[in-house]
Amino acid sequence: MKPSFFLKTFLPVLSAIILVAGIAYSVWIEPTAAPPGNNVEAPINVGTSTQYKSGALGVGGLLAAYSGFWLNNNGQGCKRQSSYS
Repeated sequence: MKPSFFLKTFLPVLSAIILVAGIAYSVWIEPTAAPPGNNVEAPINVGTSTQYKSGALGVGGLLAAYSGFWLNNNGQGCKRQSSYS
């Protein structure tokens, strides 16, 4: 007996859709609190005030560090008078 067109075409597609929907539903985790409470910290680029990041930071352009040392993207740097305490 020859398999029908439905069994060869639509059944695998329908099975894949059901499988993907089931996986997506099973891995969903509801947030523990409404934003912004009890969530991750804000990224370093939010706000206009001076910011400090402990740890490594990759920058593709000019980097001005708290020590007053400026470094551009070709590795040249200069020391300036620091206005930070």
